[in-house]
Amino acid sequence: MLYELASGTGGFPILNTNDLLPGLEKISREQNQYYLLGYAPGESKEGSCHTLKVKVERSGTNVRARSGFCNVPSTNPLQGKPVEKDLEMRAAAAAAPAKAAATGAAGATATAATAPMAGSIQAPYFYTAANEAQVHIAMEVPPSTVNFEKVKGKYHADINVLGIAYKPDGSVASRFSDELTFDLEKPEWEAFMKQPMHYENQFAIVPGTYKLSVALGGGAEKFGTYQTPLVVDPYDGKKLSVSSMFISKQITPTTDDGGIMEADLLADRTPFIVHHVQLTPSGGDHFKKTDKFILYAQVYAPQLVEANPPKVLVSFVVVDPKTGKGVTGATKLDMASFIQKGSPVIPVALKVPLDGMQPGEYKLQFQANLEGGGFSQIRTLPFVLEEK
Repeated sequence: MLYELASGTGGFPILNTNDLLPGLEKISREQNQYYLLGYAPGESKEGSCHTLKVKVERSGTNVRARSGFCNVPSTNPLQGKPVEKDLEMRAAAAAAPAKAAATGAAGATATAATAPMAGSIQAPYFYTAANEAQVHIAMEVPPSTVNFEKVKGKYHADINVLGIAYKPDGSVASRFSDELTFDLEKPEWEAFMKQPMHYENQFAIVPGTYKLSVALGGGAEKFGTYQTPLVVDPYDGKKLSVSSMFISKQITPTTDDGGIMEADLLADRTPFIVHHVQLTPSGGDHFKKTDKFILYAQVYAPQLVEANPPKVLVSFVVVDPKTGKGVTGATKLDMASFIQKGSPVIPVALKVPLDGMQPGEYKLQFQANLEGGGFSQIRTLPFVLEEK
């Protein structure tokens, strides 16, 4: 990941060796021997990314430059706007116990104005440091929550999103906001209206017990609210541990130029990439037997930076809660191919076989251990398997 980040931003990696002087000398030379080029790009859609190529006429040269740039939206675009207060009141009201509705298998709830289909939310978290975590929001929003108007021959919609993590005493622990704009041709609009809109965002938080409430305004008095409990366990960064999980049924091969990663990093998002494949978290807990069903989690093994690191193994099992028995799974999978040299974080992506499973409610459990002893906590993710 760091190699791709360095090359994608016009930099170079300095390897972690015992001889730092050559690396420092190279950095010093770079600071005195470079050109700063600039130009004014034309207008582009917010959030869009563009490729850059820099060439020189002199032969025998090696040019390093950024591989692209992105029109990055603000990390809190609703701050101070009237719509922020409106959505904040809706998020707070929805987070109150009396407002709970349609509780799903994972404890998430969702309501949406004039929505013929239920929305859903998932909020897995991943540690970024000792007692620091990043929560990844994934939502499936009913298309009827979004109001489209005909503007200049296109279907136009403005969507505002506000998310707040409340402490048990009702105070705010963390928050985020977002603005989305759609200008769709008729075929694109027709396709949009046939399935839920997938939405993602991320925010930082410290360990604790929270209630996450997200309010979405789709225009013309159309709103949706989404709630889910959020419990982030403490992590001291010294012992074997694992993150929470998500399931992905959509994977996208990444290119070697770092374009996808650079776009995500510039937008202050961490992409989920394993073996040059980017995984999209599912926003719901219902899956079909024909879906791709890929477990993603992160293993934190500080022991990997030792001189003789131990072998890291993981196991997973799908449990039928009615019987308490496992119906499919795998044990003691060697994580050697997932380990990134010098990093104590192991991103893990594993395909979970659903063949032979009957429709119903299940629990997916995941755990890591070190060869010779030492186990992480067990993470559990409820889900519902549907026939079609």
